[in-house]
Amino acid sequence: DILPGSGAKEFDFENRWVLNFDEKLVAAVEDLNAGTKMNSGIFSNHFSQSLIDTWNKTDNLKSILRSSVNVPIHGTKGNAFKQILRMIKSASERGVNREAFVVDLGGFDAHHSVMWNLDANLPNVNNAVGGFYRGLKDLNMLDSVTTIIISEFGRTISPNTNGGTDHGWGGNYFIFGGEINGKKIFGEYPASFTETDRAMLERGRVLPTTSWDAVWYAVSQWFGVDNEEDMDYVLPNSQNFGCDLIPDSVLYKNGVNEVPGCSGASVDCSVILYTEKARRITGEEQKSTCKMAANKISSDLKSTTRCVILGQEVIIEPSVEEQGRRLSDERVATKFTAAIFTDAAVKSDNTTGENPTDPSLPDFTDITELQQQLVTSTTSSWTEITSDPVNFKNSTGEASVDILVTAAPSSMPSAMPSSMP
Repeated sequence: DILPGSGAKEFDFENRWVLNFDEKLVAAVEDLNAGTKMNSGIFSNHFSQSLIDTWNKTDNLKSILRSSVNVPIHGTKGNAFKQILRMIKSASERGVNREAFVVDLGGFDAHHSVMWNLDANLPNVNNAVGGFYRGLKDLNMLDSVTTIIISEFGRTISPNTNGGTDHGWGGNYFIFGGEINGKKIFGEYPASFTETDRAMLERGRVLPTTSWDAVWYAVSQWFGVDNEEDMDYVLPNSQNFGCDLIPDSVLYKNGVNEVPGCSGASVDCSVILYTEKARRITGEEQKSTCKMAANKISSDLKSTTRCVILGQEVIIEPSVEEQGRRLSDERVATKFTAAIFTDAAVKSDNTTGENPTDPSLPDFTDITELQQQLVTSTTSSWTEITSDPVNFKNSTGEASVDILVTAAPSSMPSAMPSSMP
């Protein structure tokens, strides 16, 4: 539903001047959406019923939203935040237990005069968010609401010749709420602002170290998304980040969920896939083949498994000649590194035989047994996947798989927060 800051708009035939309807138009609308007639059809009936339902819903919503909100909220978005407070206040009356609201404020694309731009716009943000926070406290709803302040994209740190900033990549964003485990910074702050720093690109563009999927993963769990199938629907790219995700047990004071597949052993492997033409594997190929590998390893280890492609490069093997004879032609391949994460772990108590993470998971008596099983399953799964040319476009079906790291954390960066400096 879309609700303007001024509130619900009535579709009122008694005050036709509001919509500038003339009598003929009103008569036509009433006639078109009257009861079913001999020439009515399923589509016209559905349209008429939808229109009537919308009228009724709007009238009901307008009546409900007449409730007052006593907190003053100033600025260009003050009315919008007041409407949200009214919606939150009336949630029980409207029969809903969870909702998401979006308020946007433009005007920050400052390719010139950035300081003037910020001086003009940031007070509006401050007034709106401050008033909304006070309103939530007055409604005693602060613990039930998470507020996230985001930007479409970051800006360059270095200015342009017009005293402005240009489109960047990474930025810094804020999240607050009564249940938020605050005073934390997620991500990696650049060690310097020169292009030699691994977190910096040209023109002062910051390379993100924490994905939005990582943050929304925790928020989604808190919101009630508590299984991976639903999470893949809500955050279809979250599997691209392996265990570099933030669970609600970290972001929220009373969070209880973790990231499935991230509490046990992990392994990195290098795969060389020969192709007919030099190319990189696509994002869809990464997703589909990683899912195949994770499913097979999960089945072998009876453990939740996650998979992510860490990096890739194109390899060209030159032709080999000896005494004027060509022994082999030039070959091309894509070399990529995949990280496999699992919940598999060595049992913590030889007496009880319980897995330290989940008693229902299989137990391994020692790290060597676990390591060997994980290596075997990972090698087997990727060998099987890469030998089928259907899984990769232009694949020759030739590949090699090498294990890089066994039974140790992969090279994915940690999602755990640092302390507030």
